[in-house]
Amino acid sequence: MTRYDWIKTQTKTIAFYLTRAKATLYSVIAGNPLTVKELVKEDSEFAELIGKIREEYNEILKILKKLEEVVEQ
Repeated sequence: MTRYDWIKTQTKTIAFYLTRAKATLYSVIAGNPLTVKELVKEDSEFAELIGKIREEYNEILKILKKLEEVVEQ
């Protein structure tokens, strides 16, 4: 496998998992909005998980911005 193939395969894998994560988050929130609201209030671990998802999302956005800069050069 060439480096090009490896990068392309890894990028496809990332896209797949991000799509799955998006679908899962949507189904959890859309299907259970009141339960999610209660969980955030009553369960600090759940609230921390939401914060962790937000942190990871922000990091992914930073990496994508760098990638876009490289592509534009």
